Amino acid sequence: MLSRNDWRAFARVCRAWFDIVFEMTRVAVFVVDDTSTEQMLQASTWLLGRAAEVRWSSVSSPGWKGVPNLSSSSQAPRINTFKIMLPLLSGCRNLTSLVLTGIVVSGEHQHAIYCLPHLRKISLRSARFQNTAIKMPKHNVTQLRFFNVLSEVALSHILRQTSSILTTLWVSEGPTKAFSLDTPRCPRLTTFTHRSTRRVNKEVITFLERHPNIRVLRLNEGCTLQDLGPSLLPKLTKVTARWKLSPFFLANPELTEFYQQPNDLSVSVSELVSSLAQAQRSQRHPPRLHQLRVAILHNSYSWGALPVISQVFGSSLCKLHIWIEECSRDRLGHKYSYLLGDWSRLKGPGDYHRSQVTMAFVHLRFIRVSFGLKKGVKFPETICKRLLKDRILPLCPVLEEALFTIVPSYGTIEREGHEDGMELRIRKKGRKWDLLQN
Repeated sequence: MLSRNDWRAFARVCRAWFDIVFEMTRVAVFVVDDTSTEQMLQASTWLLGRAAEVRWSSVSSPGWKGVPNLSSSSQAPRINTFKIMLPLLSGCRNLTSLVLTGIVVSGEHQHAIYCLPHLRKISLRSARFQNTAIKMPKHNVTQLRFFNVLSEVALSHILRQTSSILTTLWVSEGPTKAFSLDTPRCPRLTTFTHRSTRRVNKEVITFLERHPNIRVLRLNEGCTLQDLGPSLLPKLTKVTARWKLSPFFLANPELTEFYQQPNDLSVSVSELVSSLAQAQRSQRHPPRLHQLRVAILHNSYSWGALPVISQVFGSSLCKLHIWIEECSRDRLGHKYSYLLGDWSRLKGPGDYHRSQVTMAFVHLRFIRVSFGLKKGVKFPETICKRLLKDRILPLCPVLEEALFTIVPSYGTIEREGHEDGMELRIRKKGRKWDLLQN
C-alpha cells in the first residue's frame, strides 16, 4: 500500500496533469440565454474561460418578433445573466468571438465589451448597440456580422466605433435598408458580404465605390449588372455573386476565384457562351481565374460547357466545380443519363480536330461535378466513370483528381460533408486512373 506521502505526491501529479489538459483544451462555443442562472454561470467559469465563442440570447422571451425589446441597462430579471456573464469574459484568454441576440446594448456595456483583450469578432442578431457619447477604449475588433439590421443609424453607430481597424463586414439587412450615404468609411476593409431580401439599393453600391481595397466580395441575388461601374473594386480576387454579374467580375484582371451564388438559377450553355464572350471582350489582360463554380442547366445545344469554359479560361483554371441541373422535361426519368447529355459535348467555339475542340485546360488539376438526388436510384458510378473518361479527360491533360457528388440542391452546395455512398472520388496514380482500368 502507498504511504500518506505517496498519496499526496500522487494527488499533486493528478492535479498538475488535470491543469495541463484543461490549459490545452478549447471549447468551441459556450451558450448562455436569459433563462440561465447565476449558479450555473459560476459553476461553469472554467468552461467559459476556455470558450472561443460565447453566445448570449434573449429569444426565449414571449412574443419575440425579431426586434430587440430588452435593454442591457434595464432591471428586468431576464437581463441578469448578461450582466453576470460580461465581467467573467474579461478572464477568457481564448475568447475571440461574441454573439448577441435580441438585446439593446447600453453604452456602459459596450465599453466593457471593447475592453475584452482578445475579442476579434462581434455578431449582432436582431440586436444593436445603443447610441452613446461614452468614449470607447482601444480594441482589437476587426470583424462585424449583422443579422437583421434594424436601421441605418444602428449600423453607422457601431461602424464609427470600429471603422479604423475593421477588415471584415457581413451584413444581412432586415425590413429596412441598412446603408445610407452617411455610412462611415472603413479604410482597411478587405472582405464584404451583403444579403438582402430586396434589390440592392444605390447606397450599397456607393459604399462599395468608397472601398476600393475590398478583395473578397459576396453579394446577394438582388444586384444587377447595371448597378456596377467600370472601375468598381479593382483589387477583387474572390467573388460570390449571381451569374448575370459574371461578365463584369470575370473581366477583372485581378480576379482568381468566382463562385455562382448558391440561390441563383442554373444557366443554359447558350447563356454561358454569351456571358463568357462578353467577359472576354472586356478583358484587357490575360485571365488569372484559378477557381470557378457554375450551375449548368442541361438542355440541347451544339456546344458543350467544358469547351466553352476552356476557350476563355483554359490557360488559367486550376479547379472547376460544375453543378448539373436536370431539365424539367427530363425529371420524370429515373436515371442519370442526362449527365452524358449535350452539356458534356466536346464541341466548342475553338478549333476542331475530329469533332473535338483543341483548346484544353492546361493547368486544371481538380474537377468536381455535382448533381441532384433521385430517390430510389443508386449512385451512377458507371456513368460518372464514362463521363470522366470520354468527356472530361480529353480536355484536361494534367488532371489529377475528379470528384462526383450528389447534393440535395444547388442551394446547399456549400455545405460540408456528404452522406455515405453519395460521392465518387477518382485519383490519378502515375499514368493511370483508379477505377478506370475495366
